[in-house]
Amino acid sequence: MIGEMWRVLIVGLTASTKMLATPVAAQTPDWRLIPGNALPPVAQVVPAAPRPALPTDYNSAFRSMMADPANLDLTFRFAELAMAAGDLEGAVSAFERLLIFNPRLTRIRYELGLLYMRLGSYQIARGYFEDVAKSDDVPADVRASTRENLVEIEKRLSATTFAFTAQTGLRWQSNANAANSAGVVKLFGLDATLDPASQKRSGWNAYAQASLTFAYDLGTQARDTLDAGLQVYGTRQQDVSSLDLQVVQADLGPRLRFGEDNSLMLRPFVLGSAVTLDDSRYFVSYGGGISADMAVTPIFGIEAELKSRFRRFHVSEARTTVADKDGWEHSARLGTRHVLGSQDVLRLGGTITFANAKAESERNLEYAGEVTYLRQFASPFALTRQPWVANLGGGRTLRYYDGVDTTVDPSTTRYDREWSLGAGLSMRFFDSWSVNLQLTQQWVRSSVANYMYTNTSGTIGLGYAF
Repeated sequence: MIGEMWRVLIVGLTASTKMLATPVAAQTPDWRLIPGNALPPVAQVVPAAPRPALPTDYNSAFRSMMADPANLDLTFRFAELAMAAGDLEGAVSAFERLLIFNPRLTRIRYELGLLYMRLGSYQIARGYFEDVAKSDDVPADVRASTRENLVEIEKRLSATTFAFTAQTGLRWQSNANAANSAGVVKLFGLDATLDPASQKRSGWNAYAQASLTFAYDLGTQARDTLDAGLQVYGTRQQDVSSLDLQVVQADLGPRLRFGEDNSLMLRPFVLGSAVTLDDSRYFVSYGGGISADMAVTPIFGIEAELKSRFRRFHVSEARTTVADKDGWEHSARLGTRHVLGSQDVLRLGGTITFANAKAESERNLEYAGEVTYLRQFASPFALTRQPWVANLGGGRTLRYYDGVDTTVDPSTTRYDREWSLGAGLSMRFFDSWSVNLQLTQQWVRSSVANYMYTNTSGTIGLGYAF
């Protein structure tokens, strides 16, 4: 009698394997996750009547599961719909019920690890991921993701965490000095021909950038942290040394989390920066702001930021009128992110910036919008174990100035129109190293010929992330 009960249970588990042994997003059987790695003998399988369709909404799935708690298909269906509805605790309970019936479902342990990470229960998540890592029948992509999640959990469980990214490489530009393509500009309202040194020039530059972030756990239940960041960027031009640029920026502020699932994060901050141009001081700035990030649903989020900074420019022999730009700069940004699938993300954003200045000709209001599409995919020909990421994006900028610049054109107030289009590819060859390619095209039109130009740029860089 006991043996017969076990035989029936094995047959039932086999019928449910299509749903139990696969990722949530891809319902394909993986018989490696079935105890015994084989189907029961054909003679043991009794033909069954067609099963009723599974529920399609959360409430129906919950009622069906509670009415028949031993039905593994109904339990898995409820877990899927619970995740889609944002009921992570309900999905956890359903998946853990599946493990009671079959503790060897490695994929379910992986999904539980992800869910507990999202809930902030890192110790429990680590236990599930460690079980997955010990299994011999885990697909390569799941194993790689498990290792990355274990590293991330160790960082989050530490009182202090660091993150470091860097990239260096070469960039080519068709119009490195942003000169009018026709070589004709306005000077006191009259047409003037640019001297050869100021005309459109193509060229290469070497660049390097790095970002270091530090987070200290404040010990609150919501896992609030005190974050500090440092960003540096520099270029060295092949020919036009007057465009050699160096930027250093630092910021400091707490990151506060709100909501039962920490779906809302607020970060007030202070910041400061220094910029050099042609190896001499160009301007310094200081200010602050607040940023927000809210996960509205598991697949949709909103980002926002308000920022103000005062910019003080340095007068030099080469830039005698640059102090006209002194003043406060205020900006407001709103963006969204949409997870279109397991491999696709769409980001939209818009920014309004008002740059105050001493001179009306330097005071301006800018509207900018951008869209970016990112797709993650397996490397072609299995060149690497890590996935690659492609991006395609574009932007539109409108800029209006308050007054005329009499030294340029006393009869025309400047306004600019800019389009940009770019595509890139990030190829991860090791866990921390990648090769990054980027191609960008700019078209800038202006009411004043001096500021009208086009530029094509291509970049190749080596990146590192820790």
